[in-house]
Amino acid sequence: MDQQQQDFPPTLPNVTSALASVFPSPGGTPPANAPPFPGGRVAADRFLVRFQDTPDAWTVCDAILSSPGGPAGWAFFAAQTLHVKCRDYACGVGQLPPGSLEALRARLVGHLRTAGADPAAPRALTTRLALALSALACQMGWRTAAADAVALASGGTDGAPPLPPPPAR
Repeated sequence: MDQQQQDFPPTLPNVTSALASVFPSPGGTPPANAPPFPGGRVAADRFLVRFQDTPDAWTVCDAILSSPGGPAGWAFFAAQTLHVKCRDYACGVGQLPPGSLEALRARLVGHLRTAGADPAAPRALTTRLALALSALACQMGWRTAAADAVALASGGTDGAPPLPPPPAR
């Protein structure tokens, strides 16, 4: 770990500060709760690239996606990070404790439901969340993923059936 990464651990405040530097608001000013990242945009971008490989990225990205009304660029970054982590084993699902994939699946389904129900949510966000869920389905060996996704989509956000447990390995 280099000195810059030690100075800026992968916490939610540091990530949101970096995101504010990389994805400024339409007016060009960062949100009030996100101070500018020390070192500017280039340092923030380097920090975010390294952050995506950390185990902390799971919880920080979940927190970003759980924050209503946040900047769309931040939500897309979080969804993209989760998608890449769900696709990869070594820097992705291999970082998670055994037995936690079901909880991750539930969180991704929840984020996808929330984004899908929001008419203002960018289509790119819902697409990226769907890709993360499909990558996780492959990692889990979730054989009924397609049928479950159709059931979730047709059931709406409140009446969707619960997801079955993944098959035993």
